[in-house]
Amino acid sequence: MKKEAIIKGVLEITKNYNYGDQSTIDPDTLDYDEKLVNVLGVDSVDIVDIVVDVEDHFNIEFIDEEIKRIETFNDLVSEITKKTDKPIYHSHL
Repeated sequence: MKKEAIIKGVLEITKNYNYGDQSTIDPDTLDYDEKLVNVLGVDSVDIVDIVVDVEDHFNIEFIDEEIKRIETFNDLVSEITKKTDKPIYHSHL
């Protein structure tokens, strides 16, 4: 999956959790290294909800270690990219 599509999906999901000063997040001016809690004005419970929404949207699943690494938009996009770029191997039994 292309990074642009992942970013678009993440921004679509996180707009439902934007309690910060900005009414919308501009992808062109967003600091992708800023912590999600700062940009969105969310807490750790909201982060878990965002991760669940991301898993549903992208049809992926994170393990606890991966979730703990997600602090910024870049972290989230990176973890999604790792999951969606993995080739699917089919067994020929």
